[in-house]
Amino acid sequence: MKFRINAQDTSLGRTATEVAKVLLGKNDPNFAANIVTKNTVVVENIEKSKIDVRKMTNLKHYTHSGYLGALKSSSYKEMFEQDPRKMFILILKRMLPDNRIRGERLKRVKFD
Repeated sequence: MKFRINAQDTSLGRTATEVAKVLLGKNDPNFAANIVTKNTVVVENIEKSKIDVRKMTNLKHYTHSGYLGALKSSSYKEMFEQDPRKMFILILKRMLPDNRIRGERLKRVKFD
């Protein structure tokens, strides 16, 4: 099934929880945690979603390549201005279980 979710004037976290429920298949009567559902989600107006002002300034995202001195940080404001879709996928990735089928589930998220 194809679901369309409008992210305008809602927080990224609230939208991500809705998308995660659909990707996991918790809205289906035949829910099974080990099965990838055929549900695809189209997220609309992700650029117009809201983030708390405190989170935009205080929270940072860290990445590290494994080499010495390779720690990079960026604030949520910078990430949202550069690419809100990438930030949304990062939030959604942390909401889904860390197993082999997480990648397959993330492929079913599209943006409009």
